[in-house]
Amino acid sequence: MVNTIVGQTYIPPFGPYILAVLQRIESGREVDLAASTHGHLYEVFIKTALARRRTLTNYNVLTAFVATLAIEAFEQERDSFGKDFLRQAHARFEKETDLSFDVDSLTKELLEVRLLTLRHGEYAFRERYICYYFVAFYLKDRLSEDKAQRIVRECASKAWVQDYANVLLFLAHLSKDRFVVDTIMESARGTFPTVEPARLEGELSVLLEPEIHPLELRDEKDNYKRLRLEEQKQVADERQLAHLAYPLRGAAPIDQIGLAGHI
Repeated sequence: MVNTIVGQTYIPPFGPYILAVLQRIESGREVDLAASTHGHLYEVFIKTALARRRTLTNYNVLTAFVATLAIEAFEQERDSFGKDFLRQAHARFEKETDLSFDVDSLTKELLEVRLLTLRHGEYAFRERYICYYFVAFYLKDRLSEDKAQRIVRECASKAWVQDYANVLLFLAHLSKDRFVVDTIMESARGTFPTVEPARLEGELSVLLEPEIHPLELRDEKDNYKRLRLEEQKQVADERQLAHLAYPLRGAAPIDQIGLAGHI
Protein backbone atom coordinates (compact mmCIF):
# COMPACT_ATOMS: atom_id res chain seq x y z
CA MET A 1 0.00 0.00 0.00
CA VAL A 2 2.73 2.47 1.02
CA ASN A 3 4.84 1.62 -2.02
CA THR A 4 1.83 2.20 -4.25
CA ILE A 5 1.00 5.55 -2.68
CA VAL A 6 4.58 6.87 -2.71
CA GLY A 7 5.32 5.38 -6.12
CA GLN A 8 2.36 7.15 -7.68
CA THR A 9 3.40 10.46 -6.01
CA TYR A 10 0.26 10.78 -3.91
CA ILE A 11 2.52 11.82 -1.01
CA PRO A 12 6.19 12.90 -0.81
CA PRO A 13 8.56 10.04 0.18
CA PHE A 14 9.46 11.54 3.58
CA GLY A 15 9.11 10.14 7.09
CA PRO A 16 6.25 12.27 8.49
CA TYR A 17 4.05 11.67 5.45
CA ILE A 18 4.64 7.91 5.43
CA LEU A 19 4.05 7.77 9.19
CA ALA A 20 0.67 9.46 8.73
CA VAL A 21 -0.33 6.84 6.16
CA LEU A 22 0.87 3.97 8.38
CA GLN A 23 -1.13 5.29 11.31
CA ARG A 24 -4.19 5.58 9.11
CA ILE A 25 -3.77 1.97 7.95
CA GLU A 26 -3.17 0.74 11.51
CA SER A 27 -6.37 2.40 12.73
CA GLY A 28 -8.33 0.41 10.16
CA ARG A 29 -9.47 3.50 8.29
CA GLU A 30 -9.37 3.93 4.55
CA VAL A 31 -6.48 5.98 3.18
CA ASP A 32 -7.82 8.86 1.10
CA LEU A 33 -5.51 8.93 -1.92
CA ALA A 34 -7.12 12.09 -3.25
CA ALA A 35 -6.31 14.09 -0.11
CA SER A 36 -2.54 14.48 0.18
CA THR A 37 -2.52 18.06 1.47
CA HIS A 38 -0.59 19.01 4.57
CA GLY A 39 -3.88 19.76 6.34
CA HIS A 40 -5.10 16.24 5.72
CA LEU A 41 -1.86 14.63 6.93
CA TYR A 42 -1.79 16.71 10.12
CA GLU A 43 -5.43 15.76 10.65
CA VAL A 44 -4.49 12.08 10.43
CA PHE A 45 -2.00 12.48 13.29
CA ILE A 46 -4.55 14.24 15.49
CA LYS A 47 -7.51 11.95 14.79
CA THR A 48 -5.40 8.83 15.24
CA ALA A 49 -4.25 10.03 18.65
CA LEU A 50 -7.80 10.91 19.73
CA ALA A 51 -9.41 7.73 18.43
CA ARG A 52 -7.00 5.30 20.09
CA ARG A 53 -8.99 2.95 22.37
CA ARG A 54 -11.98 5.30 22.55
CA THR A 55 -15.64 4.98 21.73
CA LEU A 56 -17.23 7.29 19.18
CA THR A 57 -19.07 9.17 21.92
CA ASN A 58 -15.92 9.67 23.95
CA TYR A 59 -14.05 10.74 20.82
CA ASN A 60 -16.65 13.39 19.95
CA VAL A 61 -16.76 14.74 23.50
CA LEU A 62 -12.97 15.01 23.72
CA THR A 63 -12.82 16.68 20.28
CA ALA A 64 -15.44 19.27 21.26
CA PHE A 65 -13.65 20.05 24.53
CA VAL A 66 -10.18 20.47 23.01
CA ALA A 67 -11.67 22.67 20.26
CA THR A 68 -13.22 24.93 22.92
CA LEU A 69 -9.93 24.98 24.78
CA ALA A 70 -8.08 25.95 21.58
CA ILE A 71 -10.41 28.82 20.64
CA GLU A 72 -10.29 30.14 24.20
CA ALA A 73 -6.47 30.12 24.16
CA PHE A 74 -6.42 31.67 20.68
CA GLU A 75 -8.77 34.51 21.62
CA GLN A 76 -6.76 35.31 24.75
CA GLU A 77 -3.41 34.85 22.94
CA ARG A 78 -2.15 32.33 25.48
CA ASP A 79 0.60 29.79 24.80
CA SER A 80 0.21 28.14 28.21
CA PHE A 81 -2.46 28.10 30.88
CA GLY A 82 -3.22 26.87 34.37
CA LYS A 83 -6.14 25.05 35.97
CA ASP A 84 -8.23 28.20 36.31
CA PHE A 85 -8.10 28.69 32.56
CA LEU A 86 -9.02 25.02 32.00
CA ARG A 87 -12.08 25.46 34.20
CA GLN A 88 -13.03 28.61 32.30
CA ALA A 89 -12.80 26.79 28.97
CA HIS A 90 -14.69 23.83 30.44
CA ALA A 91 -17.54 26.11 31.54
CA ARG A 92 -17.78 27.46 28.00
CA PHE A 93 -17.73 23.89 26.65
CA GLU A 94 -20.62 22.85 28.91
CA LYS A 95 -22.63 25.97 28.04
CA GLU A 96 -22.23 25.52 24.28
CA THR A 97 -22.75 21.74 24.14
CA ASP A 98 -25.17 21.10 27.06
CA LEU A 99 -22.84 18.29 28.10
CA SER A 100 -21.48 17.68 31.57
CA PHE A 101 -18.12 15.96 31.99
CA ASP A 102 -15.47 16.22 34.66
CA VAL A 103 -12.79 18.72 33.61
CA ASP A 104 -10.00 16.80 35.36
CA SER A 105 -10.90 13.59 33.50
CA LEU A 106 -10.97 15.37 30.14
CA THR A 107 -7.63 17.05 30.85
CA LYS A 108 -6.09 13.73 31.90
CA GLU A 109 -7.20 12.14 28.62
CA LEU A 110 -5.69 14.98 26.58
CA LEU A 111 -2.42 14.46 28.41
CA GLU A 112 -2.57 10.70 27.75
CA VAL A 113 -3.10 11.15 24.01
CA ARG A 114 -0.26 13.70 24.02
CA LEU A 115 -2.26 16.63 22.68
CA LEU A 116 -1.51 18.59 25.85
CA THR A 117 1.66 18.76 27.89
CA LEU A 118 2.20 19.77 31.52
CA ARG A 119 5.36 21.61 32.50
CA HIS A 120 6.02 23.39 35.79
CA GLY A 121 2.31 23.46 36.61
CA GLU A 122 1.33 25.00 33.26
CA TYR A 123 -0.56 23.25 30.47
CA ALA A 124 0.08 23.85 26.77
CA PHE A 125 -0.61 22.25 23.42
CA ARG A 126 2.21 19.83 22.71
CA GLU A 127 2.62 21.20 19.18
CA ARG A 128 1.41 24.54 17.80
CA TYR A 129 -0.32 22.92 14.84
CA ILE A 130 -2.67 21.12 17.26
CA CYS A 131 -3.98 24.48 18.48
CA TYR A 132 -4.30 25.85 14.93
CA TYR A 133 -6.21 22.77 13.80
CA PHE A 134 -8.73 22.86 16.63
CA VAL A 135 -9.30 26.62 16.32
CA ALA A 136 -10.27 25.96 12.70
CA PHE A 137 -12.30 22.93 13.79
CA TYR A 138 -14.23 25.11 16.23
CA LEU A 139 -14.88 27.80 13.61
CA LYS A 140 -15.93 25.53 10.72
CA ASP A 141 -19.38 24.75 12.18
CA ARG A 142 -20.02 28.33 13.30
CA LEU A 143 -19.27 30.33 10.16
CA SER A 144 -22.84 31.64 10.09
CA GLU A 145 -22.26 33.36 13.46
CA ASP A 146 -21.04 36.95 13.64
CA LYS A 147 -18.29 36.17 16.15
CA ALA A 148 -16.80 33.40 14.03
CA GLN A 149 -16.92 35.59 10.92
CA ARG A 150 -15.15 38.37 12.81
CA ILE A 151 -12.34 35.98 13.76
CA VAL A 152 -11.96 34.77 10.17
CA ARG A 153 -11.84 38.34 8.87
CA GLU A 154 -9.21 39.24 11.45
CA CYS A 155 -7.09 36.24 10.45
CA ALA A 156 -7.38 37.16 6.77
CA SER A 157 -6.51 40.81 7.38
CA LYS A 158 -3.40 39.81 9.37
CA ALA A 159 -2.33 36.79 7.35
CA TRP A 160 1.33 37.83 7.62
CA VAL A 161 1.12 36.70 11.29
CA GLN A 162 1.96 33.00 11.42
CA ASP A 163 -0.78 32.08 13.92
CA TYR A 164 -3.51 33.65 11.79
CA ALA A 165 -2.17 32.22 8.53
CA ASN A 166 -2.02 28.68 9.93
CA VAL A 167 -5.58 28.87 11.23
CA LEU A 168 -6.71 29.94 7.76
CA LEU A 169 -4.85 27.04 6.15
CA PHE A 170 -6.60 24.49 8.36
CA LEU A 171 -9.95 26.24 7.98
CA ALA A 172 -9.66 26.14 4.19
CA HIS A 173 -8.96 22.40 4.51
CA LEU A 174 -11.83 21.65 6.91
CA SER A 175 -14.56 23.87 5.49
CA LYS A 176 -16.04 24.23 2.03
CA ASP A 177 -17.97 27.34 3.04
CA ARG A 178 -17.65 30.03 0.37
CA PHE A 179 -17.30 32.68 3.08
CA VAL A 180 -13.77 31.49 3.87
CA VAL A 181 -12.52 31.77 0.28
CA ASP A 182 -14.32 35.07 -0.33
CA THR A 183 -12.83 36.59 2.83
CA ILE A 184 -9.30 35.53 1.90
CA MET A 185 -9.73 36.85 -1.65
CA GLU A 186 -11.12 40.16 -0.41
CA SER A 187 -8.15 40.59 1.91
CA ALA A 188 -5.73 39.72 -0.91
CA ARG A 189 -7.31 42.32 -3.21
CA GLY A 190 -6.96 44.93 -0.48
CA THR A 191 -3.31 44.04 0.11
CA PHE A 192 -2.38 43.88 -3.59
CA PRO A 193 -4.80 46.29 -5.29
CA THR A 194 -2.68 46.80 -8.40
CA VAL A 195 -1.75 43.16 -8.99
CA GLU A 196 -3.80 41.15 -11.46
CA PRO A 197 -4.74 37.68 -10.22
CA ALA A 198 -2.82 34.82 -11.84
CA ARG A 199 -5.06 32.76 -14.11
CA LEU A 200 -2.37 30.22 -15.03
CA GLU A 201 -2.97 30.85 -18.72
CA GLY A 202 -0.69 33.35 -20.50
CA GLU A 203 1.57 33.67 -17.44
CA LEU A 204 3.02 30.23 -18.11
CA SER A 205 3.94 30.84 -21.73
CA VAL A 206 7.54 31.63 -20.77
CA LEU A 207 7.87 28.24 -19.09
CA LEU A 208 5.85 26.26 -21.58
CA GLU A 209 7.50 27.76 -24.67
CA PRO A 210 11.10 28.56 -23.71
CA GLU A 211 13.20 30.45 -26.23
CA ILE A 212 15.69 28.09 -27.80
CA HIS A 213 18.89 29.56 -29.19
CA PRO A 214 20.63 27.68 -32.03
CA LEU A 215 23.85 25.99 -31.09
CA GLU A 216 26.89 27.96 -32.23
CA LEU A 217 29.99 25.99 -33.23
CA ARG A 218 33.27 27.87 -33.12
CA ASP A 219 36.45 27.00 -34.95
CA GLU A 220 39.20 25.53 -32.73
CA LYS A 221 41.72 28.08 -34.04
CA ASP A 222 39.44 30.93 -33.00
CA ASN A 223 39.13 29.44 -29.53
CA TYR A 224 42.92 29.14 -29.26
CA LYS A 225 43.43 32.77 -30.32
CA ARG A 226 40.80 33.95 -27.87
CA LEU A 227 42.43 32.05 -24.99
CA ARG A 228 45.87 33.44 -25.87
CA LEU A 229 44.55 37.00 -25.90
CA GLU A 230 42.90 36.48 -22.52
CA GLU A 231 46.17 35.10 -21.07
CA GLN A 232 48.19 38.05 -22.42
CA LYS A 233 45.67 40.53 -21.04
CA GLN A 234 45.79 38.81 -17.63
CA VAL A 235 49.64 39.00 -17.57
CA ALA A 236 49.56 42.70 -18.50
CA ASP A 237 47.02 43.41 -15.76
CA GLU A 238 49.14 41.59 -13.19
CA ARG A 239 52.24 43.62 -14.15
CA GLN A 240 50.31 46.86 -13.87
CA LEU A 241 49.00 45.90 -10.45
CA ALA A 242 52.51 44.97 -9.31
CA HIS A 243 53.79 48.39 -10.43
CA LEU A 244 51.05 50.19 -8.53
CA ALA A 245 51.60 48.09 -5.44
CA TYR A 246 55.39 48.71 -5.32
CA PRO A 247 56.01 52.13 -6.95
CA LEU A 248 59.35 52.74 -5.19
CA ARG A 249 60.99 49.54 -6.35
CA GLY A 250 64.16 50.29 -8.39
CA ALA A 251 66.07 53.57 -8.73
CA ALA A 252 63.53 55.67 -10.63
CA PRO A 253 63.74 59.42 -9.89
CA ILE A 254 60.96 60.79 -7.69
CA ASP A 255 59.44 62.89 -10.47
CA GLN A 256 59.02 59.76 -12.58
CA ILE A 257 56.85 57.97 -10.07
CA GLY A 258 54.22 60.66 -9.91
CA LEU A 259 54.91 61.99 -6.38
CA ALA A 260 56.58 65.30 -7.27
CA GLY A 261 53.29 67.11 -7.68
CA HIS A 262 52.03 65.93 -4.28
CA ILE A 263 55.02 67.15 -2.24
